[in-house]
Amino acid sequence: IEGAVRVAINEQRNSARDLETSLRVRMEAAGTEFVDLTESERNLFVEASAPAIALAHENVPEELFDLARS
Repeated sequence: IEGAVRVAINEQRNSARDLETSLRVRMEAAGTEFVDLTESERNLFVEASAPAIALAHENVPEELFDLARS
């Protein structure tokens, strides 16, 4: 069962990535601009988001975060 779960997770992540890529292409064609963060900019964003993330951890079971990280 664990193997099937891993396969399903990978398939879902690949499908989500492909969908996000195609949506971004369509949105850019329609004039939407995206800001791609550098690694240091992303790190600053994560740091600034820490209070909101901590709040989420208070209200959401840790198991859900573990699943998202796996």
